[in-house]
Amino acid sequence: MALRRAYNTPMLPGAGVLSQFGHSTTSALDGLGRFALFALNAMRIAVVDPMSWLRWSHIGPPLYSVGAASVLVVAITGAFIGMILALEGYDQFAALGQEQQMGGVINAAVTKQIGPVLAAVMLAGRVGGSLAAELGSMRVTEQLDAMRAMAADPVRTLVVPRVVACVVMTPLLTIYSDFVGSLGAWIIVTAYHGVTNTDYWHYTAQFVSYWDPLTGVLKSIGFGLAIGVDIRSRGFSLEAIKRLLADYPGARLLFLDCDLEVAIRRFTETRRRHPLADAGSPVEARRLERATMEPLPAQAELVIDSSLLSRRELRRVIQAGF
Repeated sequence: MALRRAYNTPMLPGAGVLSQFGHSTTSALDGLGRFALFALNAMRIAVVDPMSWLRWSHIGPPLYSVGAASVLVVAITGAFIGMILALEGYDQFAALGQEQQMGGVINAAVTKQIGPVLAAVMLAGRVGGSLAAELGSMRVTEQLDAMRAMAADPVRTLVVPRVVACVVMTPLLTIYSDFVGSLGAWIIVTAYHGVTNTDYWHYTAQFVSYWDPLTGVLKSIGFGLAIGVDIRSRGFSLEAIKRLLADYPGARLLFLDCDLEVAIRRFTETRRRHPLADAGSPVEARRLERATMEPLPAQAELVIDSSLLSRRELRRVIQAGF
């Protein structure tokens, strides 16, 4: 009765709101932390182990999809931005008698700010959405789980080449966007408003220093890194498995395990590289794997130690359990 009365005690006013706010805050911080770890892991692999992604079969398709396939949309956006700035800004400059200086002002704004930002926005919309959908479909169809089962790291194989492609191609597309924007402004200022070519390029040279395009390119590197990494840590952690089990009560989890010596021998005999080999020795990689997968055995319906089982025996055990 005392326990029942304790549960029936009215909640303090505002306690529900505070609880919801605390839950939302901790969830947001948890997601931010997981995303930061995912991004740092991808950048670490890109720098420490370049041979894992520096193959044309891995890096070529992302370079094409990010770079060559985005040339048209970046060109159209950049050209029209330059034209619009020239059309809308002429009256203000003409009122002050400074219309001949429009080229310098427009090109300084395009190279420092507008060019990098708009190129990044176009890539985020076209490339970021495409890459996220591609990896998301692979997650839904369990291709990422299949890669892990074959001792292949999805981050190393799928994410890092796309991140590198975004970091490499975004600055190049930014330079292209700056050029096309300047060309669009030149057409409007000289052909429509009647400013001479000499004045346009003379004031461009005065207003735009070598540092201005460089600052835009440096910004675009950060934008490219953000676009590539933001194809997302979702589906690349154990949280996806936990959510799947929670959302689908009928889902059944099978966990395969083996002894440390057996796992190392299997990787050695098949000449496969452990996905966590960057952690150090194979022993350290195996221990890190066990620590990462530690929550799963408790949630698994069946845990099988395959240390002493042949492939045929393992198949029979799985068929008997499922």
